[in-house]
Amino acid sequence: MTTTIAERVIDFLGNLQGMDRLQTLIEEPRKAVIDLNTAAIIEADPKYPDGEILLYERANGAQSRIHTHKLIEQLFVRHASELAVTEGGTVKDQYTHISEHFYRKTGFGQ
Repeated sequence: MTTTIAERVIDFLGNLQGMDRLQTLIEEPRKAVIDLNTAAIIEADPKYPDGEILLYERANGAQSRIHTHKLIEQLFVRHASELAVTEGGTVKDQYTHISEHFYRKTGFGQ
């Protein structure tokens, strides 16, 4: 099964610190992730298969479209900060590592 860049982005985000994959009903499958800090649900926007825009649903139900590069910057900083504490190294080193890994795994921005 072929996946879009946007779907690979969502899958990758589910592996970050403070994120998880959203579990949904089998009858209504939804490939999405949830931010455990804000309870926001993030999923691929079918209008943007290259992943430049994602759907973002806040805990209060308000929905919007967000630029992926803005979202991942925030999530990567949080992830890198937590790893710098738990695994060592600097936030900058952890950020660089996760960024390179993200672009290699997802193909986003290439």
